[in-house]
Amino acid sequence: MSDEPRLFILDSPAKRDRLLKLLAKLPMDGQIWDVRISPYQPRRSVDANRRLWALHQLAARHTGHSADELHEFCKMKFLPHRTVKIGRHEREVPERSSRLNKRAFAEFSEQVESFYISELGVFLGDFEENRK
Repeated sequence: MSDEPRLFILDSPAKRDRLLKLLAKLPMDGQIWDVRISPYQPRRSVDANRRLWALHQLAARHTGHSADELHEFCKMKFLPHRTVKIGRHEREVPERSSRLNKRAFAEFSEQVESFYISELGVFLGDFEENRK
């Protein structure tokens, strides 16, 4: 078995049974396994991600910064931070937006949009209409 973590989404009895068979095959010759089970949290949708980046691009036109720079700025402003320490050097870094579940990503996007509206007067309105 590989040392790489594997994710299993159990949405049917058949998938649960396949996982149980895999668990039964794990070697127990001194190897200790870390198994975690939690309720499934859906990830953000492609459309939600597309909307956020369209918002960053619109704001970028008003600031002179790139959409990537604005995304990093918003992650630092609105997402939780963790400390990364390498030797004597420590840095606060934001969590990655790609790891947010659907609800957390929606909250992040709403914070970004509210910030852009209040600070720049920039908003997308109905995103689907703007895409046409």
